[in-house]
Amino acid sequence: TGIHFINIGLKHEDEFVGIDGWVSRDSTKQLSISLSAFRLSHLNAALNSLKTRFGGATTGTATLTDLYGDLRLETDLNVNGLIINSDTVGNASFISGYDTKSNSLFIKADVIKGTAKIITLVGNYRFDDKVNAFDFDIKTDNFYLHTIENLTDGLVSDLRGKVNLDLKLTGTPDKPVLDGTADFRKVAATIT
Repeated sequence: TGIHFINIGLKHEDEFVGIDGWVSRDSTKQLSISLSAFRLSHLNAALNSLKTRFGGATTGTATLTDLYGDLRLETDLNVNGLIINSDTVGNASFISGYDTKSNSLFIKADVIKGTAKIITLVGNYRFDDKVNAFDFDIKTDNFYLHTIENLTDGLVSDLRGKVNLDLKLTGTPDKPVLDGTADFRKVAATIT
């Protein structure tokens, strides 16, 4: 009825990945993954279509439930020295949890550079809500725009400057709605 992993560990130098639990059609079975100093650069080959390269070392845990049905992911991960496209963004934390009563996923993500919290995302994704599945607050503080240039899909190049965002994300994955303010500082770009 499934695959049962019992205390599987993979180690290379200071990196460690531990796997324990089930890959099963039984929606109550869980698969736990523990990471220690796992390098995000290992994922770049699998994420090649994103045109984005990641780096940094991840430590923490992830638990997956109901892998064949409504996948639920609960995490408590920290990334030391998060790198996006050769730019060291800062240290990141990512916490998520699933609430069975409301059938929603809580997510809190922070990126801290020095003493400043440059990115904060906090809120819920409600699986049963067909109008406002998203309920997220997104804030940035002096976030360097060149970090996300690859995500502009060739629309702009030579993107420079900083942005402070205070946004509310609502809507659905098909029709997301962003409301709020964006304060751009010394921004320049070439329209392709």
